[in-house]
Amino acid sequence: MSEKTKKPKSAGLAIILAILFGPIGMIYVSPLLGLQALLVFIGLIMVNAIAVPLIGVQQALNDSAKDIACILLTVICIVYLFIGQPWWAAVKARTFNRKLEASACKE
Repeated sequence: MSEKTKKPKSAGLAIILAILFGPIGMIYVSPLLGLQALLVFIGLIMVNAIAVPLIGVQQALNDSAKDIACILLTVICIVYLFIGQPWWAAVKARTFNRKLEASACKE
């Protein structure tokens, strides 16, 4: 039987894929991590697209307050996508490499 060897993951490539492809690029580090990132991103988009207009209707917010809420949530989405995800991908790639090195040292 052949044993599947794991190769180290590049933190730089993880960052680039996360920036270019967003949550889908995080699959390079871990399929589960990519799915989690995709669900968080979809959740942020849905809050921005659905909840903010509903809050404005239900609470009779004036247009400027609704605009501020939309802008704030959009900024959160952008920060998550272009800062949070690449950082998260790099950390996970480094963690994967450390675990790989530790398991190689034990053998």
